[in-house]
Amino acid sequence: GDHWVYTPPAAGDFELTVLVDGEPVAGGPFTVQVAEGNAGAAESETEDETEAMTAAQRKAAKAARRAEREAKRAAEKAALKAERELQKLKNQEMVRRLAQEALARKQQELRVEQEERRKRSSAKRTGGGFVIKYNNWVDSEGGEAPGSPLGPRPPSSGRLPSRSDSVL
Repeated sequence: GDHWVYTPPAAGDFELTVLVDGEPVAGGPFTVQVAEGNAGAAESETEDETEAMTAAQRKAAKAARRAEREAKRAAEKAALKAERELQKLKNQEMVRRLAQEALARKQQELRVEQEERRKRSSAKRTGGGFVIKYNNWVDSEGGEAPGSPLGPRPPSSGRLPSRSDSVL
């Protein structure tokens, strides 16, 4: 364990409280009697050494405060940089989402416009007030529209028709 030495400044009875992890030790506080010969700290240092040590302690304390301020500034700077980066990412995500929504709207407008164009082109006016409907539009799935006058093509043999193929 730890070994502590304390020399009281005067003789007499003193009360000693021992704490372990912030809790008093059982049986405490303890009474300590200090005899006349054991009182007073041994002065081995001169007054100049004490002043020099105090100046060194002041320098060390000043350096410690300066280092603490610099560390605090660096931490604030890092936190500010992280916050700016987070805001930048949020802005990029918002711009991406808005662009995606605008693209979806534009695609929907184009689909509606294409459908209207298809409907307009499937009926033609002729003389005398007659309207002829053409249902030969090929839809987006690759097949012909239902009701097409053309109908499905017969399977091809892979060769071109010749005169001998014709039926008279």
